[in-house]
Amino acid sequence: MMINIFNRKNCTVFFSNCQNEMGNGIMIRENTVKTAWEWRITMKYHTINELDHFCFKEAYIAQICAVNGMFEIVFDNVTILPANSCNRDIREMRANELVLKISEPKIEALVEEGYKVYDANGNLKQKNEDITIAPEAYADKFKELEGCEVYSIEQENGNYVISIDTEDHTFLLRVSGSGDTQEWDRFLNK
Repeated sequence: MMINIFNRKNCTVFFSNCQNEMGNGIMIRENTVKTAWEWRITMKYHTINELDHFCFKEAYIAQICAVNGMFEIVFDNVTILPANSCNRDIREMRANELVLKISEPKIEALVEEGYKVYDANGNLKQKNEDITIAPEAYADKFKELEGCEVYSIEQENGNYVISIDTEDHTFLLRVSGSGDTQEWDRFLNK
């Protein structure tokens, strides 16, 4: 039986296997399915279309998973704002392992932003243009972005723009979708 696994624990396995097999799933035992879905059920807090009630500045990407009509990013160190419907303390809180899911996703672009290099006198030495990452390289680039800091996530009219800072470059990930959900297990003090 072929089954798609949609949880963060098996996402990397799914990437490697979907390229080697039929492209739409991996072969697993039925008792593995129960274990995989238990992870989804244990998340205590769920919000829908409340992206503006979180602050992702200084959050870190734990994992990015984009396969077969599914797009999920797992973040650490996300600030939960007082306006969040699940935040009963009505103060800024924090969460690790927060899962952001975008419904009906389409990755529009992954761009490594260009930059300019100047000498000590302010003279332009080098100019590097934006580099658009090819769709077939997304999986490798997503793996490289794990552990990187998020500068911002903006959403407008179903278009999500995620700005990611690496040690020496900035990437913009543009994804369109019909909505978003956020799931996490615990509130932490900020």
